[in-house]
Amino acid sequence: GGMAGAGGMAGAGGMAGARGMAGAGGGPPVVAFTTEEVQALLSQNCSPCHTVQGRAPVVVEIMSLVGVRAGQAALAYIESGDHQESYLWHKVNGSHLRIGGRGVQMPPRLPLGAVEIARLAAWIDGLP
Repeated sequence: GGMAGAGGMAGAGGMAGARGMAGAGGGPPVVAFTTEEVQALLSQNCSPCHTVQGRAPVVVEIMSLVGVRAGQAALAYIESGDHQESYLWHKVNGSHLRIGGRGVQMPPRLPLGAVEIARLAAWIDGLP
C-alpha cells in the first residue's frame, strides 16, 4: 500500500514541507523547547543511564554537549542551528544509523513522541 498512497499527497506534502517543521500532519507550527524544557526532558528520559551512571554522553548539563563530537558518528552531539547535523537528535529520532551512527534509538524502551522530537529539532535549530 505504500506506493499507492504516495502519488495523491505529493503536491500537498511538498507545500507543507516548505515551511520547515511547521504544518507537519496538518497541525499547528511546532514550538521549540526552551533549554530548561530540554534539560527536563533529558532528566526524565535519559536518567539514570546518562546521568548518575555516567554512561556517555553524560547529559547532566545539556549545553555541555553543544559542539562536542559524538563518539559514535562524525557529528557533534548538538550542532547549534542544525538538528540534521546533531547526533543527539538522530539518536532520539531513530535516524542515527543512516548517518553512520550505531546502537539503538534512544531512549531504548520508550522513544520520544514525534512532537517532542520536532520540538527538540526546533530548539537545536534556534541555538546561536
